[in-house]
Amino acid sequence: MPSPYERAAQILDLKILHCLQVAVVVDLLSEYYPAGSVYAAYQASSSLIKIGRSENVPRRLQTLARRYGTPLTLLASSYCPCSVAEVEDWLHAHLQASWVYGEWFSCDPTLFTQPYAFSDLVWNAHYEILRKTWHDFIVRKLVGSWVLDKEKVRAFMSV
Repeated sequence: MPSPYERAAQILDLKILHCLQVAVVVDLLSEYYPAGSVYAAYQASSSLIKIGRSENVPRRLQTLARRYGTPLTLLASSYCPCSVAEVEDWLHAHLQASWVYGEWFSCDPTLFTQPYAFSDLVWNAHYEILRKTWHDFIVRKLVGSWVLDKEKVRAFMSV
């Protein structure tokens, strides 16, 4: 079974990154951006799907059922080791064409129930967030400016 860092490297799918470098990014993100789960839940009475986040998805669905007076059916959920809010925002942006209001979308529920469909969306979100964070980390933390010092970057990349 791969370590979390090896899994992150698989998500990034960048051949030039060493697992320790990915670990730096994951640790950096987890320090500032909390973990949790993103979920897709179907409300039969409105035929809408809620895309949200929570530390405890079953409890969150119970709370929503009480609030709206109708149960929600969990279509899919996926754990995010860090940046759950950014993953949720990415999913909302990705589904913008079917947005109705708030976190509610009018789209085909099978989009979330097909094998690996939701988890693929979540991993795509992680991929983009990790790549952007890696770039920002290189530029801001190692170099200290927007002008890349190739020697510093090359030294770090040779870890």
